[in-house]
Amino acid sequence: MEIIIWLDYACPYCYVDFTRLQKVIKSLSLDKKIYLNIHAAQIDPSAPKKASKTTGELLAAKDGLTKKEVLQRFEGIKELGQRAGLDIRYQDTKNTDTMDAHRLVQWVLHELKDEDRAVQLANLLFKTYFSENKELADHEVLIDRAYQVGINKDKAHKMLDSDEYRDLVIEQEDILEDRDIDSVPYMLIDNRAYSGIQDEDVLKQAINAAFYASAK
Repeated sequence: MEIIIWLDYACPYCYVDFTRLQKVIKSLSLDKKIYLNIHAAQIDPSAPKKASKTTGELLAAKDGLTKKEVLQRFEGIKELGQRAGLDIRYQDTKNTDTMDAHRLVQWVLHELKDEDRAVQLANLLFKTYFSENKELADHEVLIDRAYQVGINKDKAHKMLDSDEYRDLVIEQEDILEDRDIDSVPYMLIDNRAYSGIQDEDVLKQAINAAFYASAK
């Protein structure tokens, strides 16, 4: 059975939803029976290649907020992450273009045909952005994260220096546009759509129903 999930590595709700999804799949002992097909969706395609300020600093300047007020704005997302066992420091993130991060994951998924490493890399990219607050447009960061999940640095470097998988990322985003979907996460479980962040109970029921229906 296949589950398709559209996400962006700069989206905190995608981070939580992707984490919940994996947890539920594992709790159902279906991690070897479900193909997790990661699709790309940039929430800010116009983001720069280099960040000049953190997300919190940009918000403070835009709305005239103090540091305390900025932290209060992000408290809900922080608590959401904590309930999922995640350390989300959204105010300290450095928003940059995520196209190359998406290309890297798609390359691992389709060229290397390694779903497990693609999922590991996706998890690591989320952590890199939200917990370590690194820039996802930085090729050195991306190459290092690829290496951490067992991918050859030279091969990752060569791919990132090319335009490979850019068209695929755009094609995946176009699917959302054709469906009039303008936010992520977005998921297809056995072709049934789930938009936005989902509770674990909802995911468990949906996956159970889809899996056993497909097994008949």
